[in-house]
Amino acid sequence: MPPADDPRLEQLAIALSTVGYLGGQRCPLCQDEILMPSPYASYELTLRPDHRIVILRDIDCDAAVGDTSAIEHAARHVAAGNGYALHLHTVQNLLATQVRVETWTGPPADEGVDTGWTSAAAVDLDCPTGLLVLGDGMSASIDGIDPPEGPGRYRIAVYHQGRERAELAYREVVHAMGPRAGRADSELQARYGAVEKYLLRMWWQQALPDTDDDDS
Repeated sequence: MPPADDPRLEQLAIALSTVGYLGGQRCPLCQDEILMPSPYASYELTLRPDHRIVILRDIDCDAAVGDTSAIEHAARHVAAGNGYALHLHTVQNLLATQVRVETWTGPPADEGVDTGWTSAAAVDLDCPTGLLVLGDGMSASIDGIDPPEGPGRYRIAVYHQGRERAELAYREVVHAMGPRAGRADSELQARYGAVEKYLLRMWWQQALPDTDDDDS
């Protein structure tokens, strides 16, 4: 191991601090390439969310779903977390909304997001089992979101796209409602379906604190 005053150690610290942002650098000590974080897998859910709420959580954290404070915060800021559930607040619930979850090897750079996405929030999510479910808490959901690191504390970056257009489309749908709205609704669904989109990028940060009781 190099001595503490080896200047290469400072170079290594700088290089490691930029992993996920620059990529392709080489370690000053061993000259191996420092790999940029990359996605493991992605999962998509298209739904018309009840109550305009979509939730991502560990399968064992259902008690966090009805957190009024987190829901109110999400209504103001698009997304909010309480440590055990991530809440998304959509602008409407009459047209299909698309939510994509990506699991990553490390923190991805904002620059890697396609043009058109707006950053909304970054929150921590505790996952005791490492198995997650995404849905509206009512009728629409997908499970099987299982990042390979398993249980732990994850960081989730939230992005959105098409909210303003979806709000205008929602007003058009409401205006078209009536006794003969069936055909108009189908046409509007075809025209505006999934115009409102959300991207959740998550990566493992650390193990969860030990919660074993030490009373004995």
